[in-house]
Amino acid sequence: MVSWLMVLRFTSFGIRFMTVFLQPIRTRFAIRLWQT
Repeated sequence: MVSWLMVLRFTSFGIRFMTVFLQPIRTRFAIRLWQT
């Protein structure tokens, strides 16, 4: 049985990790769009 606290903590960590991980890709994509 998984506690809701662990699930909440894991989801918050996952969202934070995704935002930090996707930020450089998003900026690179925006720069590529601006160059065209």
